[in-house]
Amino acid sequence: MLEQAGIIINLADATNGEVQAMAAHYIAFHRHLILRPDMVALLEHSATMANFRALELARDNTKKSKVLCSNMSHNSISKACHSLGLEPIVLDANPENNFQVDQENLIKHWIITKENLLPLFQLTEPHN
Repeated sequence: MLEQAGIIINLADATNGEVQAMAAHYIAFHRHLILRPDMVALLEHSATMANFRALELARDNTKKSKVLCSNMSHNSISKACHSLGLEPIVLDANPENNFQVDQENLIKHWIITKENLLPLFQLTEPHN
């Protein structure tokens, strides 16, 4: 939602041409930013709905059912997992290490679950 001159504008309003043009510009900007011209995207009205839709699309397109997340993940992740019949695998984020998940723990769970893990992110080597 965006408030402009006292009017609240829903950024996911499909009936508003100006809003849709702004959404298209936003998506095009991010395609360029992450160097993915083939990226398909849509804007949802909230982060909760965006998390739900991302998990739903990943599940439907991969038929996988496990989701790696940390105990610091937004509660909408666990709610979406429950609603969609997915299994969240919650890894503890270490408060003594800037709330990062221990790499050993991440790799261990990645290896155990990778065959049935939703591909919401990709582990890659750092760019040189």
